[in-house]
Amino acid sequence: MLGLLTAASAILLLSACATGTAVESHDAEQRDAMRTPILEMVQETRTSERFFPPTGTPAPTPRPVPTLAQLVITTAVGAGNAPQDNEASVPSDAGTVYAGAQLGNVVAGHHVVGIWTDAGGNEVGRSAVDITAAADSTWVAFPLRLTGQLAPGDYAVYVDVDDRRIGSLAFTITAPGSAPQALPQLPANPQAPAPAAPTRSGRQQSDNQSQGGNGGNAGNGGNGGQGGDNPQIVPGGPSGQ
Repeated sequence: MLGLLTAASAILLLSACATGTAVESHDAEQRDAMRTPILEMVQETRTSERFFPPTGTPAPTPRPVPTLAQLVITTAVGAGNAPQDNEASVPSDAGTVYAGAQLGNVVAGHHVVGIWTDAGGNEVGRSAVDITAAADSTWVAFPLRLTGQLAPGDYAVYVDVDDRRIGSLAFTITAPGSAPQALPQLPANPQAPAPAAPTRSGRQQSDNQSQGGNGGNAGNGGNGGQGGDNPQIVPGGPSGQ
């Protein structure tokens, strides 16, 4: 009888051990089954990050650079900032004069700056205009107040758009009380290719011919040559930064 009880106890113990081993084995299989997909996901993620980096945010499309059709010195502006005259020189006590710039291919957001300098490149004035609407062609005006504070001499105005120079114009400031010297017509194609500071050309051939080759008449007071001065518009010059 005692032997039967001992045998039964042994069978129950072996059965419990077998059951525990089976349960543990099943749990281990489940852990392995879960671990494998996790490892695969981690490997795939690392591979993707290494060889296929995420696409960055695309940069905004840059605005087109406007063209400069005309740049003039004027004593007055009319509707749409259009210049009312075109001066080669203005007196130092002229009041307010303007640089009128005709821009093409402008869009909203363009920041246009007019920078006035003396012959040495020293800034004597600055103003800015923000474009609010797209246009194929538009005039902008940059004022310069002249109350006699600037010495007579050569000066220039530069036009920058979004910190990029698109043109410049040379002109003269004359003595107080003198009259503005007008140009016969607006300059065409203001952007000359030479990357130099604004310069003034010599007297026009037509002026010399009208004097009949008489050197004494041409030099009389310098008036004959002054009317023929042709301001040149060129890129370059002091930075508008």
